[in-house]
Amino acid sequence: MARVKCYVKEVEQLDENSVGVMLDFDNIANPGKVVETVKTLIAKFEGSITIWEAIKVLITVWKG
Repeated sequence: MARVKCYVKEVEQLDENSVGVMLDFDNIANPGKVVETVKTLIAKFEGSITIWEAIKVLITVWKG
């Protein structure tokens, strides 16, 4: 299994107490499956998530 790589594509301060980060994951074995799984998780979280739910999304991407 190839190692998934992560690149920070963009980071910016959105307002006085918010930061936005865009990550690009490369070398994923089945990106279509990951996209569908992440979309399902996002719908379940209804837009606002805890750090632990964000970690679940990252683990989903990492498992590919």
